[in-house]
This record gives sequence, structure tokens and C-alpha cells, in this order.
Amino acid sequence: AGPILAGPIVGPQYVIVFLQNGNILFFDAATGEPSGNFPTYPARGSSAGAVSFPYVFAPGQDGKLYGYRQSP
Repeated sequence: AGPILAGPIVGPQYVIVFLQNGNILFFDAATGEPSGNFPTYPARGSSAGAVSFPYVFAPGQDGKLYGYRQSP
């Protein structure tokens, strides 16, 4: 689905990976299994994003910053 941008972001609940094609992948930190929905932002990624739960931010090659909020 595209090259990985930088290293993964690791937290107590998730491992998050940003891909160049705009996908954001979430994995369960304990099992490594895919977890939840995988949002796709409308632009190719320019670099890895930032996470401050419940928010995930991802920069696009279109010069915009995309923000997502984890569902309650």
C-alpha cells in the first residue's frame, strides 16, 4: 500500500504506522493484530504524523494537515 513514512508510533494500546499513499494503520500493541478502522486522508503522505490521543494528525503532500479523532 506504499512505503512507510518514518518509524511507527508506539503507545500502550496501539502501534500506528503512516504510509506514503495516505493510509494510517493501527495495530493492537499487545497482539500485533490490525485494530479498528484504517483512515485514509485525501492526499499522499509527506511524513509521519503525530498522535495525542484521541487525536491523530497527518501531513499531506498537498500542504494540508489532516486531523482525526478516535471514536468514543
